[in-house]
Amino acid sequence: MNKQLRRLSVLVTLMTFVLMGFATYVQFIEAPELNADPRNMRQVYQYFGQPRGSIIVEGNTIVESVPIRDEYNWQRVYAHGELYAAVTGYFSIVNGADRGIEASQDLNLSGDSDLMGWDRIRRMFFGEEQQVGSVELTIKSRIQEAAYEALKNVKGAAIVLNPKTGEIYAMVSTPSYDPNVLASHNSSEAANSYQKLIEDPNNPMLNRAISELYPPGSTFKIIDTVAAFATGKYNSDSTISSQKDYRLPGTDVTIPNYNNIVCGSNGKVTIREALELSCNTPFAELMVDLGQDRLLNKASAFGVGVPIPIDDGTGGLQITSVASRIPNNLTPDKVALAAVGQGDVLFTVLQDALLSAAIANSGNIMQPHLVKNVYGSDMTVLSKAEPIHFSTAMSAEDAQEMTDLMVNNVDYGYAYRAQIKGVKVGGKTGTAQKTETVAHSWFTGFAPADNPEYVVAVLVENDEINAADQAAKILRAALGK
Repeated sequence: MNKQLRRLSVLVTLMTFVLMGFATYVQFIEAPELNADPRNMRQVYQYFGQPRGSIIVEGNTIVESVPIRDEYNWQRVYAHGELYAAVTGYFSIVNGADRGIEASQDLNLSGDSDLMGWDRIRRMFFGEEQQVGSVELTIKSRIQEAAYEALKNVKGAAIVLNPKTGEIYAMVSTPSYDPNVLASHNSSEAANSYQKLIEDPNNPMLNRAISELYPPGSTFKIIDTVAAFATGKYNSDSTISSQKDYRLPGTDVTIPNYNNIVCGSNGKVTIREALELSCNTPFAELMVDLGQDRLLNKASAFGVGVPIPIDDGTGGLQITSVASRIPNNLTPDKVALAAVGQGDVLFTVLQDALLSAAIANSGNIMQPHLVKNVYGSDMTVLSKAEPIHFSTAMSAEDAQEMTDLMVNNVDYGYAYRAQIKGVKVGGKTGTAQKTETVAHSWFTGFAPADNPEYVVAVLVENDEINAADQAAKILRAALGK
């Protein structure tokens, strides 16, 4: 009998270890794969069938989860869908947390981030309900609304930011879309809505402010001017060669000035006048003389060539502006084209904003960001954004001289449409040729010029309206004018 009992106990012990091993394998090794399996409806209901934190602008909730009587219990609602879509992204049972703040702050909004580790522990041991975080944005509603109104009938984008802190006050991309149609709990409806949006030739889900590249046109002349100042041989009143037409080195191709105007007299023009009238030939020839290295080095100092992070990436899929582009093997003819923002040079709207941000902040660029605070379930602050230095584009002295030139452009030059009564505005326009008959309209600038609080960059595709006009509308709203 004892022998049989011993055998039975050994067998039971072995079976116990096998079961423990199998349970350990399933729970710890296979768990990620099982959780990711689309057939795992328990995981689907766990992810979508719980509340999700709010997204807040100036104390007002713009995105929230509200109770609903269906299998998921909670419905994601976007109070001003199209207005904030480029910022918020969307949350869908088809694609999960996709784009914008929904994706970048997914762990905080779902309560699964390290910032809420204690809440997770309490939930595990005491069976408490899921605790979620909320995210407050840097967006200013009046500025966001003004930017959207200025561009809602065209294809384009606008960015407004604080040059001293990097806080993004507005980020608009048009045409926009309504995230509510993607948040439907009917998976067929959500999938069909998504398919229609991605097949739409106007591409409303594209964030044109940070995810699309455009030739910057004459706004690139800001970089030319700063590069010239950095040599110590030039200032605003320095005269440079000015021809009616400039032949690109090594080619039979010539480039004219805007509207075929003649800049200066006797073949000379000051840098101030050249920037004021946005002359092409003086800047093309100047940068060929200064050379590729000076052009590339100064462009790099402004952030050209690297992706620009817009959050720290700890809450989910980091929001990043795609890298603006300029080749590093420019032949002299390509240098000339780059100098006027054409050829192989491509910018995001955010990058164009950083040109003005550097001037407005004594030569320093602060890292742009959208998240102001992350709150716990009891609205205690778990994370607070602090200004982060991104790069130094120029000296403080050159920034002051550039400020004077930018104000001169608005007061007396082609940027005059950005004038605001009672406020000094600095800015630079740009017209970027897409084809022989189609061009994009640009404006980048700041106000008030003596102590800049707001930097704005506006891009209008296909030159449907003047970007400087729309920038003025946005700045007026920001300044309360």
